[in-house]
Amino acid sequence: MEHLPTSLLTDILTEKIKRDSSEQYGDFVSSLNSLTEEQKTMEDLKQFDHHFDKFLPQLDLMISNQNHEAIMNMKATLLDLFANDLTFKSIYLLSTALSNNKELPFMYPVTFWAPVIKSNELLKKAG
Repeated sequence: MEHLPTSLLTDILTEKIKRDSSEQYGDFVSSLNSLTEEQKTMEDLKQFDHHFDKFLPQLDLMISNQNHEAIMNMKATLLDLFANDLTFKSIYLLSTALSNNKELPFMYPVTFWAPVIKSNELLKKAG
């Protein structure tokens, strides 16, 4: 995560960096999933939420300058990231880091729906 630019999370959520066509998007997802892969407990995961500190100031600034529609689009993009590309552990780590930031009040609906969607996908694959 250290090698990634500070604007990367903001650029992903505002869709300046596209999921299907950007190597940086893949780097972010791979770095996050790799970071959480070896962690066994919630406490282990929480030790890594500081890795997101560098992304938050830029994201805070972007959110403070956006209207309701733009923020809703960012939520949808975050949910897409959670549902399609991140592991459960990565979702937990990123949502914890974002939820700890008081400037990001939009985390609740995203953190609710991501596990619902992921669980539904697992059930469909199993049955």
